[in-house]
Amino acid sequence: MNGTQLRNSILQFAIQGKLVPQDPNDEPAFVLLEKIRAEKLELVKKNLLKRKDLDSIPIKVEDIPNDLPTGWISCRVKDVLLKITDGTHHSPVNTTSGEYKYVTAKNIKEDGIQTKNITYVSKKIHEEIYARCNPSLGDLLYVKDGATTGICCINNLKEPFSLLSSVALLKPSKLLYTPFLLWCLRSPICYDSVRESMKGTGITRITLTKIEKWIIPLPPLAEQKRIVAKLDEILPLVESYDKAQQKLDELNKALPDRLRKSILQEAIQGKLVEQDPSDEPASVLLERIREEKQKLVKEGRIKQLKEVEVPINEEKPYELPNGWVWTRLSAIVWLEDAPKHSGESLPYLEAKYLRGKVIGQMLTEGKLVLSGNKAILVDGENSGEVFTIKEKGYLGSTFKLLGIAEDICSEYALTILATYKDLFRNNKRGSAIPHLNKELFSNLLIGLPPLAEQKRIVAKLDELLKLIK
Repeated sequence: MNGTQLRNSILQFAIQGKLVPQDPNDEPAFVLLEKIRAEKLELVKKNLLKRKDLDSIPIKVEDIPNDLPTGWISCRVKDVLLKITDGTHHSPVNTTSGEYKYVTAKNIKEDGIQTKNITYVSKKIHEEIYARCNPSLGDLLYVKDGATTGICCINNLKEPFSLLSSVALLKPSKLLYTPFLLWCLRSPICYDSVRESMKGTGITRITLTKIEKWIIPLPPLAEQKRIVAKLDEILPLVESYDKAQQKLDELNKALPDRLRKSILQEAIQGKLVEQDPSDEPASVLLERIREEKQKLVKEGRIKQLKEVEVPINEEKPYELPNGWVWTRLSAIVWLEDAPKHSGESLPYLEAKYLRGKVIGQMLTEGKLVLSGNKAILVDGENSGEVFTIKEKGYLGSTFKLLGIAEDICSEYALTILATYKDLFRNNKRGSAIPHLNKELFSNLLIGLPPLAEQKRIVAKLDELLKLIK
């Protein structure tokens, strides 16, 4: 259960009378409702309220919850309000400075009116709006138009201000505990019914007529206060829980990638599988690879590659296991140009095509690659990413062929490249078009294990990475 679900559950308990115990000594809610009606009648006599505001809308028996606690009653929102209206329906001239604040839906937040970037209207315009819609400190403001419909707060501004029609003004009776009504309007039953009633309409809007007809549960005044006190105690804990849950969700989302990187790091440092003293030492393997590369140079298949020696006194990043040897990445992998070819219609193997994002175009000439070849991006944001070619075609201009020594376990070589993928990506050269840092790539210091251990490492990685997925 996330924080929002927990908060909604608590609010649901609150308006169902399940959050705090009832007290049989509390004055019943029907008495409170009669007092509110008497209060409104006095205001009618003083011409401060219209006679129609006394009219009550009957509630059908089937609409009354049958599990209301003793002392509670169902009523319409209108029954506990002295006034329900909204702001101006005409967009007045408003400026970044002036005499009276101009509040719209964007300013209504759960903790009150947010005055950052608020606009202002003149005294004349304010008086015209305020004559009909006069919000006071402690009134309820309810967003009834737009994407944030259903958001409500208690007015926290002491000075008079003007409202736009996107915000409804709900003036509660002074006999009602306003924070309880606020939480009642925020409860899932009320909020969800509001959002549901707007489905299928072109404009996201709720009317004043609908608002005043809402049915709410009304507890005794003393219980209203107990409920709000308990919510004030619990909801900050829910907020803390929600933040912790979000951090946990972020961790869970990031964990597979972090775990994968950690396992790769363990693999290339010889900590993933046990060493076998009977394995042929990597130093012997390295000599054999050098002989192989010289043969390829003589055959013209690759250029003479200058291998950077590893100084004996160079500080190593970690201790190598027995049988391993320090070398440079260029000792086991290198970049090659694919041979030019023409006269055959083949797909153009660019990065987007290899990722399956575009339909490939056909060319009749280009740099030929075969199925099973490895290609590495040397241009672009993802420089250093390796692809296995799955069909014969012409290699994209942002690629080089990746040569891998025959005496190396190719999957282990790719494991090294995958481990340092972020290093290659974060150290590109060039600004307009970033390129793979070929010097960094070639001179990267790596630990080389015996061939037999390379194969054991790859087998263990295959097993563990499947578990991560």
